Amino acid sequence: MNILMLFLVSYPFNYIYPGSGVRGNSIGTFYTFKGPSSNWWNPSVPPEEKFSVSGEWNNLLGLFSLIDGCISASIGNIGITAGYSVFNSGSMPINPEIEDSSTLPESLGTFSETEKAYLLSLNHPAGPIHIGIGFKFYQQDMLGARGIGYGFDMGILYRKNRVSIGCVIKDAGGTSISWNGRVVDVIPAAYIAAISYRFVRENWDLKMESSLLYQHEIHYAIGGELTFYFISLRLGWSSLKGIGSGVGVSFRGFYLNYGVNPTGFGYTHRLGIIYSKGGA
Repeated sequence: MNILMLFLVSYPFNYIYPGSGVRGNSIGTFYTFKGPSSNWWNPSVPPEEKFSVSGEWNNLLGLFSLIDGCISASIGNIGITAGYSVFNSGSMPINPEIEDSSTLPESLGTFSETEKAYLLSLNHPAGPIHIGIGFKFYQQDMLGARGIGYGFDMGILYRKNRVSIGCVIKDAGGTSISWNGRVVDVIPAAYIAAISYRFVRENWDLKMESSLLYQHEIHYAIGGELTFYFISLRLGWSSLKGIGSGVGVSFRGFYLNYGVNPTGFGYTHRLGIIYSKGGA
C-alpha cells in the first residue's frame, strides 16, 4: 500500500479538522469569528448577516481536490447553518509494499477515494451568551467499500464589548466511522477554548484570536485578520497545521478569498467566494 493510500486511510476528514473554510484555515483559529463557515469550528457562532452563502475549492499536489460550501441564515433569534464538504483523491496507483528498495514494483491498478461531510448547526442567544449544537454526517468511499459515521459538536460563545470567548467540544463522545458495520476509524473528542479581541479604528479593523485544543495532547493556535477598507490580510499559526496566510477582497456583498497552508505533502491553495445580504 503506497504512502498516499496510508494517509487517506489513517486520517479520514483530516482536511476539514478542526474546521473548514479559507478564512479560518488562513488564520489557524476561527472559534469566535463570524462567517458562513464559522459553524464548522464552533456551532454557537451566530450568522454574520441575515443570509450568507459560500463556496470554496482547495487543491493539493494537483491530485486531491476539496469543494465545500455553506448556507447560513438568521431566522428571528435562531441561527441556522447547513454545510457540505466533498473531497476527491483523483486516480492513484495501488502499489504493494516495497521490501527490496532496489526494485520498483509494478502498479496493481488504480483507485480513488471520496470523502463527504455534511453539517447542520443551530444556535440561539441567551443575553451575551450564544449556545449551539452542530450535527455531522460523514461518508467515505474507497476500493468498493463505504464507511459511515455520525457525530456532533457543542459550543458556547460569550461576547462583551470587543472581547469574545468560545468553548467547544468537537465530536462529543467520539465519532466512529464504520465500514460494513465494523468500526475502523474513530475521531476522538476534542476540547477547545478560545479568546479574541477586536481593535477598531476609523480606517481599519483588526481581530486577534488565540486558542487551545486538547485531544490526547495540547495544541495551540494564534492568528488575526486585518481589514483596511475592502482588503483583508490574514496570518496565523497552528501547531496542528503550521503557518497559514491569506487575503480577501470585498465588493457590494461579495467576498473573494485566497489562502495557502502547508501539509505533509506540500502546500494546499484555497479559493473561496461568499455572498452576504442584510445585517444580522
